[in-house]
Amino acid sequence: MSALFPYDGPPELQRRIVDALTRVVDPQVALSIVEVGLFYGVQVTPAKAPLRMTMTSVACPVADLIIDEAETEFDRVLRADMAIHVFIVSVVMGHAPVILPAVAGVKLHYGRWFYAPLALLHLSLVLRLGDGFSDNDWRSTGASLNALALLLFALTLAGSALAWRRHHAPTKLSHRTP
Repeated sequence: MSALFPYDGPPELQRRIVDALTRVVDPQVALSIVEVGLFYGVQVTPAKAPLRMTMTSVACPVADLIIDEAETEFDRVLRADMAIHVFIVSVVMGHAPVILPAVAGVKLHYGRWFYAPLALLHLSLVLRLGDGFSDNDWRSTGASLNALALLLFALTLAGSALAWRRHHAPTKLSHRTP
């Protein structure tokens, strides 16, 4: 079976999971989340199945509907006692600069560059939505840009935290005694 998205789990479940996610439709484009390229992968373990996906935008008006539908489809395929976790990548990128300081206590130095990874993520989605349906090279380019957006996101957060520390570090004053 060719890989439509990264899958790590029991081989006997892979076809059922692909079929389940193919039934989840983004109503804004009337295509499945797999066809659109919104789904990034799943890792099925005996206890859980974390799903990695994105939305067409940070403010996607149907995000809750898509997430609920994905969870419902997974419930039909997986054991009832398995935990299903949905990670929405674009929402994390769009809100991390605001949420991270509050949740993790990490102080960030803000700047315009903060939304570059999110813009790159959306560009990767445009490539996959556009010619990515008919041209695997475009889909592959979109996927590579997506990976680059995630790396840029991590580097931006780390760089911003270091910039804040450097900017707010106590200065050493030289004390001379007469």
